Amino acid sequence: MKQITQTKMYRPKGHPEGQQYGNCQRAAMASIFDMDIEDLPHFEEVRGAGDFWHGIYDWLESWGFGYEWHDPEAPPTGYSIATGPAARGVSHAVVALDGKIVWDPHPSRDGLVSIENFMTFPLLTASERAQADVRQHIRDTKASRRSA
Repeated sequence: MKQITQTKMYRPKGHPEGQQYGNCQRAAMASIFDMDIEDLPHFEEVRGAGDFWHGIYDWLESWGFGYEWHDPEAPPTGYSIATGPAARGVSHAVVALDGKIVWDPHPSRDGLVSIENFMTFPLLTASERAQADVRQHIRDTKASRRSA
């Protein structure tokens, strides 16, 4: 695991510098996949403005991974993303190993107040991969029709 620090911090609506979403999820995923943060897309831009989670799913599928959510009462083994509230009063994502936080991508390194869930990234089966390819083909076809 590579310890990647997030490069964008959350700023609420009305902030003097304008509203901004943080990129803790992107940094946590880059950490787990041992990549630089620049190697992952801005997930909200993969499908269009505001489609953050679909952007994550699309990116994962393009690399042959799926995603699974886990209850905090039954944490997964191995690396995962733990999400929950930060002391700063915002939703936050950190890296966990065997259910314990091992890296907080926020510069404060304060972690989470509590863990609401875990997200893991299992490899897709051949059938799931074929389904992901079909979904991508459909999205590409729709996009080319819109631009024509």
